[in-house]
Amino acid sequence: MSRKLDEFGTTVSERLQRFTERVDELQRMNSGMSSTSFGKSLKFHFKFDNGINYVVLTASLVSGVLMLWNPAGWVFLAINAVTALVGVVKAVWGWFDDDFKKDEQRKAVSKNLNQLKDSLTGEFKKASDAAVKGITQKTLQLLTEVDASVEQTKTISSELKHLVVKLQHLSKSIS
Repeated sequence: MSRKLDEFGTTVSERLQRFTERVDELQRMNSGMSSTSFGKSLKFHFKFDNGINYVVLTASLVSGVLMLWNPAGWVFLAINAVTALVGVVKAVWGWFDDDFKKDEQRKAVSKNLNQLKDSLTGEFKKASDAAVKGITQKTLQLLTEVDASVEQTKTISSELKHLVVKLQHLSKSIS
């Protein structure tokens, strides 16, 4: 009987040790979420435009000039000229009107901040999903081990109760 009690004590202490190790591992995983690569792939692009897209403007004017012989090309050239004129007016207006320039900068910053927010949200979701998955697996593993330990304890307890009854009968028969 003392051998069984020693085995029981050894088993319980081993399981408690494993349980402690698993809990420590869960805590490391939880604290490891803050030290992941969260935010390392973020890129800040704050670019303030003057309002003129030179590549598009040049391509439009060249294509309009190449189609100069065709009346449809004249319409295309007129549309490109109006677009270029609007771009130039916006750029010149931005030079002289600080409010217009600030408004354009506000729009650019707002757009960049929305992109940054979306990027941060995606990064956080990836990091939290990975951490939750790991923690859930470890928690289920711990729960299985605790359930097995509880069942073993129940079995040993019932055996001990049975032994107590036998010992009581033996004690009564001796006395």
